[in-house]
Amino acid sequence: MLASEGCESFDILRDQSDPRSSAFVQTWSSREAHDSAFGELILASGHLEKVLAALDEGVVQTFYDIVS
Repeated sequence: MLASEGCESFDILRDQSDPRSSAFVQTWSSREAHDSAFGELILASGHLEKVLAALDEGVVQTFYDIVS
């Protein structure tokens, strides 16, 4: 994703108390750039289905606006 057009940063954070828990923090130039890269690289490749099948819980996707 980091090499995708519009991706400004991509960090993976691991929960210090639970190594099985993590979060992806991404900064994109626009929501459209994210959606395009996600559709092309993650959905179309079948990668998401493989990841979801390996997880014990669902994935929560949330979008935020920068306020400062």
